[in-house]
Amino acid sequence: MWDYGVANIAPSSTVTASSRSNLAGTVVDGNNTGKGWDDWVSGGNFPKSSWLAFSWTSAQTAQEVAVHTFRDGGATWPSTVGVQYKDAAGAWVDTEVSATLDQSSEEAPSVSLDVSSLPATTGIRLQLQTETNTWQAISEVQILGTPQAQGNVCTLPGSTTAASFYQTEWQTLPSKNACDGNTSTAWLTWRGSGEYPDTESFTLTPGTAYDVSAVTFTNTEGSPQSVHVTYRGTDGLWHDAAEPTAVASNGTQTKVEFAPVTATAVRLTFATTGTFLKIPEIAVAGTLATDPAAGPSIESSAATRCVAGKAYVASSVKNTGTGSVAVEVTSAYGEKSFATVQPGATVSVAQNSRQSAIAAGTVTVTATAGGVTTQSAPYAATTCG
Repeated sequence: MWDYGVANIAPSSTVTASSRSNLAGTVVDGNNTGKGWDDWVSGGNFPKSSWLAFSWTSAQTAQEVAVHTFRDGGATWPSTVGVQYKDAAGAWVDTEVSATLDQSSEEAPSVSLDVSSLPATTGIRLQLQTETNTWQAISEVQILGTPQAQGNVCTLPGSTTAASFYQTEWQTLPSKNACDGNTSTAWLTWRGSGEYPDTESFTLTPGTAYDVSAVTFTNTEGSPQSVHVTYRGTDGLWHDAAEPTAVASNGTQTKVEFAPVTATAVRLTFATTGTFLKIPEIAVAGTLATDPAAGPSIESSAATRCVAGKAYVASSVKNTGTGSVAVEVTSAYGEKSFATVQPGATVSVAQNSRQSAIAAGTVTVTATAGGVTTQSAPYAATTCG
């Protein structure tokens, strides 16, 4: 099941720290077990109190904060973790939300803090306190919150990007530049060698599922030939969103529109034979996806039998739920629908193959009542006569 309507909004925040600020960004790099930030200092006079702060340009509604600590040769983690939030005036406000960590643990502990009682805020700060004489080390912090309902999914809190390649020879121009809302930065795939692959890809992964319906961008350098938009569904598989589309001339917008699809990631694959591309901004139009209603409860089965020398596929469907359902039974030999099947009732279908022998196969049963349930009922091969 996909966790609809919840996203990790920590990666889209600006992370600051009480010390060693150059390491602060490592706590939102997606690595829950690696060595991230710590408050180590030379001389062994380690601070008893440190903090990590996460700030956004717009107010966020947080539900849970997960803190993953790191064992750096010993129990190098906080004794307690407390939570503060930033009020409308920009002041940090103490809360009663806190957690105590086991200093005798053999493995670095992780803790979860329920912050659903906090108001929408532009900042969350973790107060890290230790009762030991060692430094405090944090691998990762995840802040689960309510994602934005709609807009350019590329720039929404919780979204991350990746690319098959980006320019680093003369300056660093990564994929995230195409989703920073700033047209003066860009994602660039130029290579000094002049040797270019046939394709380059850009992958956007939002913090949760969105119903997306269009992708827009303007290429400014190079001459990519086409773009193919695909998406990863809540089934974890990649699907076509649209047929490959020609990229407009440089400085002219390319827009790919398609029927809305529920996506947990969107990928743009560019045809770049003999060339590169440079894109300042990519816009992916999306609306927050909602959890589809659960399908009704049914039991289905199928079997073969012989009647007058012909093979039949006999199917039965029982409504095991508490409300009436509509049922459709489909096989290679036809389909049959039942508008209303009452709770506890069973319906049966016998479909004539008009053949004396048939191979093994399956019957597809679809039950609808608010949500949809689909089952496959196998049947064996048979020979009649």
